[in-house]
Amino acid sequence: MCKMAFMVSKKGHITGLDTVMFNTWGDYNPHGVGVLFRDKKNLFHLNRYEPTFAYRTVKHAYDRLLIHFRYSTGGTGTHPFNCSHAPNWYVIHNGVFRALGHFRKSLGSKGHEYKTGIDSENFAHIWGDIYNKDKNLGDLAKEMMNMSSMYDGTKNVILYNYSTDEWVIISDGNLSYVNTDDLFLVASNFDFLSSMKTTYLKEGHIIYGKGTEILGKTTWEGFYKLDIEDDCDDLDENDFDDLDEDDKCVTEVNEVWE
Repeated sequence: MCKMAFMVSKKGHITGLDTVMFNTWGDYNPHGVGVLFRDKKNLFHLNRYEPTFAYRTVKHAYDRLLIHFRYSTGGTGTHPFNCSHAPNWYVIHNGVFRALGHFRKSLGSKGHEYKTGIDSENFAHIWGDIYNKDKNLGDLAKEMMNMSSMYDGTKNVILYNYSTDEWVIISDGNLSYVNTDDLFLVASNFDFLSSMKTTYLKEGHIIYGKGTEILGKTTWEGFYKLDIEDDCDDLDENDFDDLDEDDKCVTEVNEVWE
């Protein structure tokens, strides 16, 4: 299963966190890395690498980080995804969502343009279809998950708005977070920072916020009452065969904006 993380630094800019994640997760998720970060000049950078072994450490210090390591279940490309209907929001997903054809057809008829064959891209377009800046983020997240709940899959989703600094975390049982005086960090697991005390997000849990502040917590329909626990259990890792590097094309795409 893919690995992903989102970080908000509360006390200045940091370096090296992406490298630690790459060293821990890279071998198990060989099909690409996407990383969005904000540097000291408040410029956002979006870098994409295919396959994962092409990854280059972020050289800038950063105070925002959205990163995804992909294990492919179909399609080509990398996370994060975004949608022209909500262009400032970027989405990463950990799991499988078996509804690509349905939403590609229904949302395509509304002008949504799919750019990959990756099932996870659905969430960017669903979010773009329902997003309203005047609505509560928790309510929007529940609406999106209720729309997707009729289809099989694992739906751990992180959404980030680089313009407003708003974010939404949706767990299907494979996310945990830490919230200290120095940082807020959510990740698929904390093998890369095993000494940190984590809070486990159970299946159906949603937290949302802006910048360094958690604004609310909720659940979507069909799941039990919110009851967040401490001490995340380590997830089991599957052993994956290494890619034959001679058969893979190394690509890199970089974007920078304010």
